[in-house]
Amino acid sequence: MNAIAVPVLVVAGITLYVGTYHLGLHLRRRDRADLYFAATCFAMALYDLCAAGLYGSTSLEQGAYWQRLQYATITPVGLAFAHFVAAYANVRLPKLLRVVLGLLIGLTIFGLVDPWALTFSHVPAVKHIDTPFGAIVYYEMTPGPLLQLATFSVPLLAVAVFVIALQARAEVGKRSLPLPLAAGIVLGGLLHDSLVSQQWIANIYITEYCWFAVVFMMSTALSNEVVEAALTKRTLHEAEERIAITLNSIQDAVITTDNEGAVVHMNPAAERLLGLPLAEAWSKPLAAFVTVRAPETNRIVRDPIQFALSHPADPFGNLPVLRSANGEERRVDQAGAPLHYPDGRLVGAVVVYRDLTVQYNALQELQHSQKMQSMGQLAGGVAHDLNNLLTPIISYAELCRRTLPEDSAPYTYLGHVLDAAGRATELTRQLLALSRKQILNARVVPLASCVLESEPLLRRLIPEDVSLVVSLEDEETNVRVDTAQMQHVLMNLVANARDAMSRGGTLTLQTRRDTADTASLLVTDTGTGMTSEVQRRLFEPFFTTKPRGKGTGLGLATVRGIVEQHGGRISVESEEGVGSTFCITLPAAHREAAEPVSSSEPTPYAALGSEVVLVVEDDGAVRSLTSDALTELGYRVLTASNARGALELAAETPIDLLLTDVVMPGLSGPELYRRLTERQPGVRCLFMSGHADDLLGERGFLQRGTHLLRKPFTVTALANHVREVLDRPMEDTARSAAEG
Repeated sequence: MNAIAVPVLVVAGITLYVGTYHLGLHLRRRDRADLYFAATCFAMALYDLCAAGLYGSTSLEQGAYWQRLQYATITPVGLAFAHFVAAYANVRLPKLLRVVLGLLIGLTIFGLVDPWALTFSHVPAVKHIDTPFGAIVYYEMTPGPLLQLATFSVPLLAVAVFVIALQARAEVGKRSLPLPLAAGIVLGGLLHDSLVSQQWIANIYITEYCWFAVVFMMSTALSNEVVEAALTKRTLHEAEERIAITLNSIQDAVITTDNEGAVVHMNPAAERLLGLPLAEAWSKPLAAFVTVRAPETNRIVRDPIQFALSHPADPFGNLPVLRSANGEERRVDQAGAPLHYPDGRLVGAVVVYRDLTVQYNALQELQHSQKMQSMGQLAGGVAHDLNNLLTPIISYAELCRRTLPEDSAPYTYLGHVLDAAGRATELTRQLLALSRKQILNARVVPLASCVLESEPLLRRLIPEDVSLVVSLEDEETNVRVDTAQMQHVLMNLVANARDAMSRGGTLTLQTRRDTADTASLLVTDTGTGMTSEVQRRLFEPFFTTKPRGKGTGLGLATVRGIVEQHGGRISVESEEGVGSTFCITLPAAHREAAEPVSSSEPTPYAALGSEVVLVVEDDGAVRSLTSDALTELGYRVLTASNARGALELAAETPIDLLLTDVVMPGLSGPELYRRLTERQPGVRCLFMSGHADDLLGERGFLQRGTHLLRKPFTVTALANHVREVLDRPMEDTARSAAEG
């Protein structure tokens, strides 16, 4: 072996090592570019080995043998390199190039058996080359025309493939500029070696070294691709981080599933809403740990994902109810969309839940408030008209009974009339209570005393087969309440509990101190319990589960109105077949915060009198009744239907007492009294009204200390109120009227 063969063997070894390395890469990541890179290196290494054999030949026969083998390796190099370029650019070889490659293969096979010296001529060539290491001699045959054609076709084929690749994928050119340089180097090397073979120049062959340059250029191109892939991976990673940050920052619950409906991703908001971490939800169907109830039917849906895809919620309507893994129920807005690959294949779905529980509850409260406001306006008008109708009925019936023997039938009949009128009066009070239209006579009392004072009355409400248990945990906790209204609340709740325990049971009344600022009163029964639907509508006005004629549906609505007017809240917990617990939570108070209040019932006074009373009332029936009753009691009565008529009468006659309606056409009752006191400073005043208390308070008619006779009233109440005002010191009467 001569000196010129050694570096060729070194280059062959390096090329073989590089090819083996890329073959290993292909086996790991299955990249076609690595496979054809390895094939190109193996073909080039084989060419280099044949070149080393040629340089080491000692006879013409040996030289011709290695020269033919070397010729046979040129086409595999071209084939592998062309396929590498195509794989690198991710394009398919055109049919024309495939035909050319086939011709080259056929040409190579023909060259190995060529009997006509078209591949190698019969002209021997003994090469003498002087090098710094000494003279080198080796033997070969002069190339024929077919070998020259094959030699130049290989690099031209590679260049053609590269141009086609650039046309197919323009972006490849930015990172693959070394490849056309490699093809140019090979073309230059082959041209040089062709001139050497024709003995036009005396030099060594350089194609084997050009192969090494091609390997370097191919490695550079792949390195560029690796760098670009790393940059792309980094960019994708940064994009994924931005997406993750975005998903983690938003408050909407985002859930991604695969095409089987199993959870593959949840953001932190979804973990909080669903009540479990992603690690526990991973690969499980959403329905395995959450339930969703449809707003229209209130039934649990079978597949929450499909329900979200097909039923986007209306944020301003009734919302689905999502029950999380920890049992918490939330009102949610929902939306969903399928996920597809670019080719249209289904990946899975994404579902977004927005927790609107707070907004939904606020909307429900607003709607309830608006409903109660409308009902309050209706109740106020109805109560006023009913009170004006009931006043003469009650009072005339009472006057008539006074003239009849107690054992007579008419006396009994009128008693039934008064009972019916009393129930009608209570109905108007319930309407006002549920719409929070009453002014409370509140005072600071122990919460326990509300139960203890009502206990005897409550025991009369329940049958013998119902046990009443009173548990007062804290008898020192004070609340500011209207005790009469709280008694009404307790009676209503106890009556409902009694009806729920038709077969007997236990009724428990309990008080407790919850926090420094709140105290609770609980009413618990062991009755039939309630469904969730009944609990949802329990406090709606006119909603009742009792048979027709057994209930008005105003009881619990009235209770809620009274409790909320006290600044409290009422809730219920119930289970079918177990029982129910109503919890009333009230603000705690201190005894020293109590305010003195007058008794709700007037103190009995001597009913008769002889003073002059001016009755001003726009309702004729009430005016006549009041006049007749006062006349019956001995008073001198003047009547007027409006303020103008009253002032005209007062200009002619001294008045002891002005008994006037509060709300009238023209001047109101308080304005009339102010005008009258300018003319007669010593006159006293008693107001009467059938309007709701809040209307009188809002318009400045009804203030604390004002003397007010509420319609409908009895003759006894009328007599006592009139006598009370007339007998009070003048300064107290003037002060209360001025405040009114």
